[in-house]
Amino acid sequence: DELIFCAQGVDVLRAEMATASPERPDLHLLNIEALPPSHTCKDVFRESRAFRHFPTKYCSYTNGKSIANLSARALAAHGPHHFRCAAGAGGSTSDVTHMVPPHVACVLHYESATFSKWRQKYLDLARRHGNTAEIFTKVPFKFYRESLHAGNDILRAEASNDRAAIAEAEDYALRLWRKWKLEPQGLPQAQPSLQR
Repeated sequence: DELIFCAQGVDVLRAEMATASPERPDLHLLNIEALPPSHTCKDVFRESRAFRHFPTKYCSYTNGKSIANLSARALAAHGPHHFRCAAGAGGSTSDVTHMVPPHVACVLHYESATFSKWRQKYLDLARRHGNTAEIFTKVPFKFYRESLHAGNDILRAEASNDRAAIAEAEDYALRLWRKWKLEPQGLPQAQPSLQR
């Protein structure tokens, strides 16, 4: 659910990577969150044109993702966002991390970018975790907590076989997803892409 976007082209990213010291193999990119145009969006990668760029407004992670210089000794993942090597672990203040400027490249994050994927994800999580208080205290994002509650509401309604309760839970879920995930209203019409 992520893409690397190089606003000035991939050659600019390659040039930036070439400037990074071999002692800094954790090449870190900031991320922004995609906001699809509608809940019926078929291809979020092509249709999304708005992105959240204030980390305090993100639905999910705010700390970017890294790519790595594969020649580093003892290179390994350091969680989902950085790499480690023989010299240490990557991180925002680490000596082994090279920050890639956002005008060179950034990560476009398409988290729960379609309603159907979001619904599937949170119904699966609700089946696995239910309403366990411990899980809710560990979940760092309000969007995740509200989504898990909505998944639990749908499962309860389905178990009751009450059509009205199911419709109400599904309607609430769609409204919740729209509130968090859709692009802002009133954006100008997208311009057709130029043919090269």
